[in-house]
Amino acid sequence: MQTDLLDARWNTVVLTDGIPADTESGQGSVMFLNGLALSYPTNRDVALEVTVAGTVPEGVPSVTVLLVKELDNSGNPVPGSMVTVTEPVLAPVPARVTTRALVTALPSPSPSPPSPAPTRAGMVPLLAVLAAILARGLPRMRP
Repeated sequence: MQTDLLDARWNTVVLTDGIPADTESGQGSVMFLNGLALSYPTNRDVALEVTVAGTVPEGVPSVTVLLVKELDNSGNPVPGSMVTVTEPVLAPVPARVTTRALVTALPSPSPSPPSPAPTRAGMVPLLAVLAAILARGLPRMRP
């Protein structure tokens, strides 16, 4: 996951059957979550909650709040897995932005229109992004 927000702070929580199973946090423009953290049997309900907070850069017409892509074992993006959430910036001064989403794996995610709120990523597009990635199924890791 990546963001163009300045001084970004990340927090991710993996939930299995509604119970927190793994928590990761970080700082900077990139947050990596190992596929092993999301690797569960198909009979488990797996959700990913992502929070990113940061400052919108000055003088930009729009900001990429979140870019999500799944990487294969070689570190290359999986075709069709990259999704970007970009929001317009209406005010010329920096503004604090926090995005939080709870995502569950859905069998058929449907695309949602972008959030109309300036400088904030809507929860609906983020849900669609991560639900689509989780619905595709992640490769199962062997011990």
